[in-house]
Amino acid sequence: MQGLDKRSQQMLGEVSFAECEMAPESAVGQALDALRALEATALEARRRTLRQQIHEMENGGNFAEAMRLTAELDQFRRASPDG
Repeated sequence: MQGLDKRSQQMLGEVSFAECEMAPESAVGQALDALRALEATALEARRRTLRQQIHEMENGGNFAEAMRLTAELDQFRRASPDG
């Protein structure tokens, strides 16, 4: 849409939203909700990976690395509102 003037961009956007029967305002909200959900999913996957790595390091006797990973996991917990 970069090659279009502002009015043409607006018209194209309105037609696109009309075809999917979604108001532009709700589309923006839905897009933001989707991005938040993707971010939360990625963070949870990282926490899960860290917990698995910690377990592997503990089982392998590599306690220094387990402690480093635990500290990283703690940083995620402190940064996240839901812990």
